[in-house]
Amino acid sequence: MLKEIARALKKNNNFLITTHLYPDGDAIGSEIVFLEFLKDIGKKAVALNDTPLPSLYKFLPGSEKIITKLPRNFKPEAAIVLDTPVIHRLGRIKGHVANAPFIISIDHHVSNTKFGHINWVEPRAGAVAEQIISLLQYLKVRIKPRWAVCLYTAIITDTGSFRYMNTTSSTHRIVAGLIERGVRPEKIAEHIYESNTIERLHSISRALKHLKITPDGKIAWVTVRSYEKYERDEDMVIYPRSLKSVKIAILFRELKQDRVKISFRSKGGVDVNRLARRFGGGGHPAASGCVVKGKLSSVRKKILEETEAYLKV
Repeated sequence: MLKEIARALKKNNNFLITTHLYPDGDAIGSEIVFLEFLKDIGKKAVALNDTPLPSLYKFLPGSEKIITKLPRNFKPEAAIVLDTPVIHRLGRIKGHVANAPFIISIDHHVSNTKFGHINWVEPRAGAVAEQIISLLQYLKVRIKPRWAVCLYTAIITDTGSFRYMNTTSSTHRIVAGLIERGVRPEKIAEHIYESNTIERLHSISRALKHLKITPDGKIAWVTVRSYEKYERDEDMVIYPRSLKSVKIAILFRELKQDRVKISFRSKGGVDVNRLARRFGGGGHPAASGCVVKGKLSSVRKKILEETEAYLKV
């Protein structure tokens, strides 16, 4: 697979790099490194996303290069899609990718639908960043200190600071190498976990007042309304997940136009990827999501009923 990707990178000159809606640390960190690497080897490339860069990740070197509008007269010969299991998760960028003559999908979600001409899917990887590092090593490209910052951020966020089941011995060896390249873990942790505003903490407090749990204590959920503005609403799901008895935690995020974004997190080996796939989504066994059309109250009722039934099987 690495040989095929290397051949495609050599053959083409204009590249579109993109990732899923509401990009996380892994998606963004990997994008930046891939973009700069391609430019270093003389290629033309743009990193184009549907949604703007979250302010949380603006500390990453090179983050300002990620754009939301394709430059005029730029015609990609190949599209590189990172950390995205299904093509519709690209939002409006889906059309640009579908029109590209060649598509390379690099992903670590077990639910990947293999929509590319090359599909490098590694479910055992803790983050797509681990795959990017493997590719750079295969190509004998030395990782720059600025890239190490992006890649470390990608891995620490996607593994939940090495708490999730996708953390492996290989993950720790990779991270050790990045630290040797100059990464300061305490600095990145400060940016990611210790840069809250008083307004955000008040918002979390309001949301947690409405945290709910089933009578048996196995399912807990929190709801964020469309009029409530949170820069990092995905983080909300960690609170119901932290409850001792909980097996599945859910975040219901009300969107506009009668749509609800659902984030599932699990413990104890419960596979929520299979649950999310029932609603057109997917992801990892312990972390998956989907977007469901409908009013918040009816969608939430349906999801909770399905989740309860799923745990009983």
